Amino acid sequence: MIKNFEYVTPASNYLETESIDFIQAYHLSHSQDNEADVSRGVLETPDKATPSRWRKQNIQRRKKEKAKSSETWDTLMIVVEERKLKLGRLVLPANTEENNKNNDEVKRLKTQRDLHHRQAAAMQNSLREEVESSKTKGDKIVLTFDLQQTLPTPSLIVGPAFYLPTYNLGVHDYVSGKATMFMWPEITAKQGSEEIASILLKYISSKNTTGQKDLVVFTDNDKNKNWQIMSLWSQLVRENKFRIIEHRFLISGHTYLPCDCDFALIAKHKKYLGQIYSSKDWFKAVQKSKHLMCSLWNKVIFSLDSIPISKKNVTDDKGPLQFNKVLCFHFESQNPNKMLVKHELNGNFKQVNIGKRGNRLCQQSNGILENLKKKYNEPVQLNSKKVEDLKKLMQYIPPVNQNFYLNIFKTASNVATEDIGTEYNDVQCVDGEPNIDFDEEV
Repeated sequence: MIKNFEYVTPASNYLETESIDFIQAYHLSHSQDNEADVSRGVLETPDKATPSRWRKQNIQRRKKEKAKSSETWDTLMIVVEERKLKLGRLVLPANTEENNKNNDEVKRLKTQRDLHHRQAAAMQNSLREEVESSKTKGDKIVLTFDLQQTLPTPSLIVGPAFYLPTYNLGVHDYVSGKATMFMWPEITAKQGSEEIASILLKYISSKNTTGQKDLVVFTDNDKNKNWQIMSLWSQLVRENKFRIIEHRFLISGHTYLPCDCDFALIAKHKKYLGQIYSSKDWFKAVQKSKHLMCSLWNKVIFSLDSIPISKKNVTDDKGPLQFNKVLCFHFESQNPNKMLVKHELNGNFKQVNIGKRGNRLCQQSNGILENLKKKYNEPVQLNSKKVEDLKKLMQYIPPVNQNFYLNIFKTASNVATEDIGTEYNDVQCVDGEPNIDFDEEV
């Protein structure tokens, strides 16, 4: 830990010394001119000046002073958590002697940073290689998927507003360059791993996979890493839908997924629509973005509990699995009871036995995906306080758009209503893509 660094807070004009666990250090040279460096004086707050005004008045001056001192100062930037940045505006070494004592720690942190950047670059290179190989040979599907930030429904310009979340899962095919958006309101289903796995299953089932034996999936390294998704991959290879499935996780902070660009297009076209009154208006934003628009009803949300999988926390060599640190999951149809994991990009795969004892998985588990049970047999019950908040917004919603919310209010009151999903049955075909009917009985 780097200790005894001096820093100045925006609202104070004195120096403090405190133990901290991050660096934004400037190494003083051996020149005598550095003994009275101007950067320290720049950080002091003038009397009777608020922190915000201080920042605005001194930002140009600080930039000039930093530029002047850049020739004699060696800068080392370490990425830190945002909450830790609140400790101070700028961190300076207390003195040259103290800085020399921390050289070993500085070198260690710099090595970690360089390793992090090399891993991120290597993972991006592997992504490009898989896409180029798929375009050349045509023997694999390369996908990515991600959840968009919750879409507020309704989205109004009034002050007091309470929202019913609309969820959106984007699936992007790297080879064809086409993206599919799957939207559903909170009243239809929740936002969980089984919901995402069900959508992926329907998406893969709708694609023509003739001649495509492998599936490679790239996602960011967060909530997409869970046992429900892994159980789906294991069952797909067990039923010989694919020969090999690999799920690779890009390094955090260096993902650059195309789904982010797709979501930005939706946000762009939302501006032209003005106010959003229901989830159907979000579908229109997707349609204007030239994406295949699909509705999602609770009949396609499945429970994956019937898929036989043993959630082990150790590998076959008795080592810890460290599920959250895995960078690549590998499944093969020739050995469906094994899950191969890799914690380092250039490391070796480790085996994990995911077969349940007493189960002949290869012989008894075929056809499970076609007979999964529905997770929701009725609309999701909303919190009573949220329903009351939505009622307060009815005065701002035109009568023609109120049926969506009136059905929700009736459902919350346990009154028999018409199928809420009827509003989303107008699925359209865009750019010659086939229509995927998610409202039919599975």
